[in-house]
Amino acid sequence: MAAKNRILLVEGNDDKHVLYSLTKAYDIPDCFEIRDRNSEGISGWKRIIEDLDVELDRSDLESLGILVDADENPVGRWHSIRDRLLGLGYSDTPVNASSDGTIVVHENKPTVGIWLMPNNEDRGMLEDFLAALIPDYQGNRLWQHVTESVGAIPREEVRFPDARKSKVLIHTWLAWQNEPGKPFGQAITANYLSARTAGSEALIQWLRRLFVDSPQSVPQHI
Repeated sequence: MAAKNRILLVEGNDDKHVLYSLTKAYDIPDCFEIRDRNSEGISGWKRIIEDLDVELDRSDLESLGILVDADENPVGRWHSIRDRLLGLGYSDTPVNASSDGTIVVHENKPTVGIWLMPNNEDRGMLEDFLAALIPDYQGNRLWQHVTESVGAIPREEVRFPDARKSKVLIHTWLAWQNEPGKPFGQAITANYLSARTAGSEALIQWLRRLFVDSPQSVPQHI
């Protein structure tokens, strides 16, 4: 049973099931709980930021992870999180996000980890992270055909904004598999997306440091 004093907050249901599949593939112990913060009418990102003080004030909390999309402005998103943590007393929060995932340790406070999808540096989202899980991502001929086909849609026929193009691409990739349209987590299990990539290994190492290794800070609320 997942530990209730180690929590990973994610924006939505897709993130949660991707994490379930990856942690299973890497044999990560069931030592933390994954919570999907999306709800009808309120984005997961907004709820994570607005409720961060409540989450960190749990009396038994040891470690809190925050996994969110960088979207179009990774620097701006990072500073939104950093400013919130500084306001909550985490004075050692670094100015810049770490490329291998940030972990903030503060005396007498729960440890906080932050991961910006896809890789803590580039703009993008979960779907960009998943595209890099495609076997032989750079040289995969079917993936090249997916990108060329989507790119060839006449401008007047495009029904999606450019910011959502990565979603269209990964869903098209999954639609062209032996079992079309599998959800993201199941696609990893079916090996349509590979769990063994540099990007997924970096994410797993961040999770290990945050939740599996010896606790770096134990809260002592008064």
